[in-house]
Amino acid sequence: MSVEITSEPLSKLTTFGIGGQTDVIIVSCASQLSKVVRRLAKDGRKVAIVGNGSNILASDKGFDGVVVITKWMMGAEWRIRDGKVIIKADCGVSLQKLAKDAYERGFTGLEWAEGIPATIGGAIVGNAGAFGGYIADVVKSVKTTCGTYSNKKCEFDYRNSIFKRNSEVVLKAELQLKEGDKKKIGEKMCEYAKRRMTAQPTGKSAGSIFKKHIDEGGNIIPAGKLIETAGLKGFKIGGAVISEKHANFIINEDNATAKDVLTLIKTIIVEVERVHGITLEPEIVYLG
Repeated sequence: MSVEITSEPLSKLTTFGIGGQTDVIIVSCASQLSKVVRRLAKDGRKVAIVGNGSNILASDKGFDGVVVITKWMMGAEWRIRDGKVIIKADCGVSLQKLAKDAYERGFTGLEWAEGIPATIGGAIVGNAGAFGGYIADVVKSVKTTCGTYSNKKCEFDYRNSIFKRNSEVVLKAELQLKEGDKKKIGEKMCEYAKRRMTAQPTGKSAGSIFKKHIDEGGNIIPAGKLIETAGLKGFKIGGAVISEKHANFIINEDNATAKDVLTLIKTIIVEVERVHGITLEPEIVYLG
């Protein structure tokens, strides 16, 4: 294998700042990622793909396999024609940076991504979204280690896609944006940034811990509201605490362990079910 396997603490590779020592490979392009994944599979090694490390809770014992880091895969090719643009982006491209680049060029469709610390690959796997917009809205096609998927074949759903259910690794994606009013695009992004600053806490976290609850009638109930009304804001286990600012965030306040967070998550699920009769579903991915 042409790339080097090193040993790194996952606490340095995740936004939660939690996780034990693990074998790590850093890749810089799609062809390299594809070769590494195939080689590791041939060697019988478990593989986990990590971009910016958001939306992940890593085990205190590390990962029993190899973590492949994609955030240095930053290739993005822009093809503009007839008021539209097709962006061919590597899976490691920063979603925030792509949104800012789209604004600078005057293209609309990614305003909602302002402030989301994700890579394109991770955003596609979990169908990232905010303020009514989703990555699924702009994906034209996705290239994986096994083939190419049209938007329809990606089977996008709320915080879900086919790539959560199969073993294929996202390598690249084609996104399609439309030409827009640059001033209005900028105003939207500023508005979303302010709303995030007002509503969301600072500190080490993985972002939203639970998915929104959607009842049988299609009504959406924010997980944070359910947790707050269950009286859990500020509840703490070890170094992990439920944010006083937004109850769907757990903050690594004082060298929290994965065990602290998992125990807190279980407590939230039990209490919300007891108070509201609703079972919350975690949004974050456990890496262990």
